[in-house]
Formats: sequence, structure tokens, C-alpha cells
Amino acid sequence: MKELKESLWNKDGLLFKFNYGYTLKKPEQVYTTRCQLFWRTVIWSPLVWCVMILAFVLMFGLFFPVLFLFGLRPSVFEGDDATRPYVPYKKWPTILGHRILPVVVMVMIATYYLLYFGFSFIVFAFTRSQVYLFIGALIALLIYGIVKLSRTEIGLLFREHLTEKTRNWCPTVRFVSKDELKKVV
Repeated sequence: MKELKESLWNKDGLLFKFNYGYTLKKPEQVYTTRCQLFWRTVIWSPLVWCVMILAFVLMFGLFFPVLFLFGLRPSVFEGDDATRPYVPYKKWPTILGHRILPVVVMVMIATYYLLYFGFSFIVFAFTRSQVYLFIGALIALLIYGIVKLSRTEIGLLFREHLTEKTRNWCPTVRFVSKDELKKVV
């Protein structure tokens, strides 16, 4: 059997989107080996995605609520001052000329306290067998996820990487359309 000198992958597939979705690279511009792609998939991309998710959570979970407390909102609507990223609310409740917090913020703070007390109650209310049952369900979900992942492009990359490491061989990778993949197979 003749061995291929390059490895072809779907340019619209999960593997390309996962590794190069946050870059401005086009599939034709990517030049890498399958071993480099494997380590990029295993180590580098999860770190980048975690940082992006953390930035997203900080932006929407911390900055927006804090600015909301000071009466500012993002300038995304028509007629807003485009030179400033945040503008003051036009209609904000006032008492004697002083701005007050809207009821929504007060309800959010009350909800956080209720969630905190509810969570601390749940932690002390469960028995040991319920905790074991929960851990068993998590392990079953983890096994199910691993089985499902093994049927994707990422699972195929893991299998091929393991076989190639035994042969000390890493072909180059090229991302192509589905039609070109069908011609090869």
C-alpha cells in the first residue's frame, strides 16, 4: 500500500474551525504537519478558547453590570455617540434629582443571595449515596462524550496521531473541500 505524503482534512469541518476559527487564516494558507495539528488541538486551542470564554464572561458578567450600576450602557443603538463606547441612560429613575438603582438590579442582588443560601442548603442536605449517584452519572456522561468524540474529526486525529507516532511519521496537512475529500477516498 502506497503511503500518502499529505493528509487531507475538511476545510469546513470542526477541526479547522476549532484550531483556526479565531485566526484570519484561510484553509489554503495553513501549512502544518499532522503532529503539529494534534498538539495544537490538544494543548493550544483549548487554552485560547478558555481565555476567549473568560474574556466574554468578564465582559458580560462583570463590566456590564458594574457600568449598569453607574448608569452607563454600551452605545449600540442609533443616535448614540459613536465616539464613546458607553453612554448614560436617557431615562433613569430619579428621586429629588438623584439617580437611583432600578428595581431590576435590586431583584438581581436578592436573587444572588437566594442562590447563595439555596446552594449552601443543598450542599449540606444531600446524603453520601446521592453524591455517589451524582458522581456515577457524571462518569457515565464522560464515557458517553468520549465515545461520541471518537467518531468526529478530532477523534480521527487522535487515532491517526497514535499510529503515526509508532512509525515516526508526520505527513503535512491540507484542508480541502468535501468534494476533494470524496475524490481521494
